[in-house]
Amino acid sequence: MEASPRLKTLLIAAALAAWPAVLRAEVADRIVSVVGETVVTESDLGFEEAFAEHDVSPLPPFERADADLLQRLEDYRILRTLAADVDVFRPPPGAVDARLEAFKESWSRRADYEAFLERWGMDEARLREAIYARLVIERYVARNLGLTPDDLTRPDEVIERYEAFMQRRRPLVPERRLDPLEAP
Repeated sequence: MEASPRLKTLLIAAALAAWPAVLRAEVADRIVSVVGETVVTESDLGFEEAFAEHDVSPLPPFERADADLLQRLEDYRILRTLAADVDVFRPPPGAVDARLEAFKESWSRRADYEAFLERWGMDEARLREAIYARLVIERYVARNLGLTPDDLTRPDEVIERYEAFMQRRRPLVPERRLDPLEAP
């Protein structure tokens, strides 16, 4: 049975009315890796790249320019999972504030800092959470590697110790990289 001319006209009109919505559709963030019960997305990679330019870690493994960004984020997820909410890994009072101030001061203009927040859909409270998580991870690594201030003067040795440490930690938290065809 063939559709009536009126029904065909209505279907075409409905399709044309929906067309602008199709053109406006936003691309969903693609998951690139699953670590434990958390995901790493393409936007996480972009955020980390932008964030790392302005956040200086005292630990050499987290300052490596040649590091694989996805591996770094997977390691962060593993380390944060292992550190959990154990008191000894919590940053001391004022540490988050100090790191946030250093982050803000790394921008040449306040407007650039505000544009960063806007670009990543953050407010200062969410940025504080990211900094807090980073400090927990750094404390976990420093304590587990037994790092001293003197060790930090030998970054290559610290990086080597960190890599050996992570080789033992990575199997503790399941992780799976998704190829683009299977990622949602």
